[in-house]
Amino acid sequence: MSEAVEFIRTTLGIEPTVEALFERLGRDLGGDEVERLRILATQYGRISPLASVVVALDRLGVDWWNRPRIGSEVTRTKEDGASPAKLIQGDETLDALWIWAVEDVADDEWPPAVGFVDAYIRRHVLEAPAPPNTNPGDEVTISWDAGCRVLAVVVERDGRLGIDTRSELLYSVAVDAEENWRIATS
Repeated sequence: MSEAVEFIRTTLGIEPTVEALFERLGRDLGGDEVERLRILATQYGRISPLASVVVALDRLGVDWWNRPRIGSEVTRTKEDGASPAKLIQGDETLDALWIWAVEDVADDEWPPAVGFVDAYIRRHVLEAPAPPNTNPGDEVTISWDAGCRVLAVVVERDGRLGIDTRSELLYSVAVDAEENWRIATS
């Protein structure tokens, strides 16, 4: 737990308390937005996804909150075209806001994902087709979960193009923030 607390202190610059998190969000967003987030967190019974929102604001700038989201070909969602601020004014969930935060931070940390693979099952990685318009030797970034990536290379295997992973599974700092918040406050 002490590592998680230290991660929160270092990454978010606050103590892992509800009050500190909302105060930190208030510095960037203002009272009305924070109140909406507080209501949303209460409705869903958890606050940890908001740690990822703080990371998104820090990494992508405060204007991320009001910027219409486009998403990549792989990470696009049905809500794209709205901004995070508009997202929480509608019927969307805290989970949708979390997905946007972790995906946008991941796209900032690594090249945009060009494909998706279920990395929990090695056979799925080995059987995954190469993304369109790639050639053997091309290095690509593949999404395997919200805010998570794996670096891969396009290979020819059994007469067709596939991928071979070149890295460990990568978790964006926004995913780490949410996980460490849960650990630090449990």
